[in-house]
Amino acid sequence: MSEQVAEYEKKLLVEAIRKHGSLTNAAKALGMSFRQMRYRVYKHGLKSGSAQPAKKEPLVYFVQFPLEPQLIKIGHTMNLQKRLIGLMTTSAMPLRVLGVLAGGFAKEQELQLKFRKHRHHGEWFSPDPEVLAFIAENCSPPCLPPSLGEQNTGAGI
Repeated sequence: MSEQVAEYEKKLLVEAIRKHGSLTNAAKALGMSFRQMRYRVYKHGLKSGSAQPAKKEPLVYFVQFPLEPQLIKIGHTMNLQKRLIGLMTTSAMPLRVLGVLAGGFAKEQELQLKFRKHRHHGEWFSPDPEVLAFIAENCSPPCLPPSLGEQNTGAGI
C-alpha cells in the first residue's frame, strides 16, 4: 500500500508543478512549505524545474511547424527541453510539440522508415492522417517547464 501512496503523491506533485509552473507556487497550492515541496521532489526523483524524472532517457519527439504545410519533424534526443530550444532558434515561428515516446536513434529511424512515403525532406514529414493517428495513439504529451509552455500543447490532434 505504501507504494501506491508514494505513486499517488508523486502524481499530485507532478500535476501541481505542471499546473502552477514553479515549486513555490505548487507548494502553496498543495498547502506545504517550499522546503517540504523540495524534499518531496527530491524523494521521488523528480527534476525540480520540470517534474520530469531526473534520469535522462532517450526520447523520440514529434514537433510541428505551425504554418502550412504544417510539417512534422521526427527526431530523437536525451534532453527534450534543450533540443527544442535549439530547434526554436532556427525557426521563425514557435514549434508545437505533438508528443514524445521512449526510444533513441534506432526508434527514430524505424519511424522515419515507416512514414517514408510522407517524407517531405530530411526529418520533416507531411501531416498525413496516418502520421497524426500514430502520434495520437502512441505518444505521451511532453513534460516541459512553463518557459516552453507555448510549445507544450501535447498531442491534441
